[in-house]
Amino acid sequence: MPVYKWQRRPTKHFGPVWFPIARLDLEATSGQFHRIALQIDSGAVVSLLRNSMAVLLAVPLESGQKIDLTSVGGASTKAYVHTIRTQFDERLIGNVRFAIAESEQVPNLLGRLDVFDNLQIDFDSTLAHTILSPRWLDEGDKRLWDALCGASERVAQGWSENPLPVPGDEAGKQLLRRGGQLFATAATMMKSSCTWDAPLVVRAMFEVSVQFEYLLQLPAERGKLFLEYSKVTKHRNSKRIADNPQGPIGRHIANSPMRTEGEIRNQQEFDAVAAQFQRGKKKSDLWDAWYCKSFADLTQEFGKRGEYDIWYKLAAGWAHGDPFATQRVAPFPGSGIQTLFQACLHFHGRMLYLAAEAKKIILESEQYELLKACLHKLD
Repeated sequence: MPVYKWQRRPTKHFGPVWFPIARLDLEATSGQFHRIALQIDSGAVVSLLRNSMAVLLAVPLESGQKIDLTSVGGASTKAYVHTIRTQFDERLIGNVRFAIAESEQVPNLLGRLDVFDNLQIDFDSTLAHTILSPRWLDEGDKRLWDALCGASERVAQGWSENPLPVPGDEAGKQLLRRGGQLFATAATMMKSSCTWDAPLVVRAMFEVSVQFEYLLQLPAERGKLFLEYSKVTKHRNSKRIADNPQGPIGRHIANSPMRTEGEIRNQQEFDAVAAQFQRGKKKSDLWDAWYCKSFADLTQEFGKRGEYDIWYKLAAGWAHGDPFATQRVAPFPGSGIQTLFQACLHFHGRMLYLAAEAKKIILESEQYELLKACLHKLD
């Protein structure tokens, strides 16, 4: 992905100001490429070059389509539109329409036409740079993505309309919220084309979706288990932090005058719920999950063991730094944007479908058909 640092340039009234700049290679009629700096202007419809660029690129100026360009202040500039092969980097090459002005008194600008509609452009004011990357969705996938986002919004809005048996409603809400967080993480990764850790997100989405399906079968009983297991986790984590203080938060907890009182309260809450999660004869031998079985057995129960082997176990090496996994670019073929996109459709889509069915939430027909299709296995 090409990354372009911004430049600070003087202005007449406001002093030095940061401007987003792209340095692109434009092809001359001879086939030679020339590196040219252009200011990125999202308000400009068409990209603009000053007159001297026609000479540099050996473009016959008046052979292009003649147009009048009007600035914000109303001044008009005559220019001629030419299509120029433009290279953003070795992978991003395309034809861009440039208006080459008769005047030299105009800036070189990169506008929206043929650029903003074909590339993903991210302005980072913190690092003062701009990143250009391929569009992360084509038109067909964008339609599916819009339907999925629309369904997600509708389910969130309708969640309180038909409450599940207590405490299943709160447990389901928490799992669905976690699914939404993973969905947002996946979107961020796809937009930035940084999908190296896509398998970790896919694995987490799969795991949350299976738990959600298990919960909804018996929401009252299993919702109670889900919420009460939080006291087991709270007790374990608090003890780990207090016994091994690292960092300012850990040291604060370990040295807090409230530590003894908090440990007593956590222990009492733990003792009140621990028996139902006991795995062996020892009281300390508890299940590592609220559903009191291994995740492999849980997926087997739902006929998803094949998905478990592919989308969970293969990603385990990636998550834990397995020697074989670290030798590879990705744990399995296609661990990029499309893999992440399909995971969003299937695993988050399943959760939304099950939520809509359980809550009797009415979806648009396209949203409903998309979510229903997500019940099938992810191939």
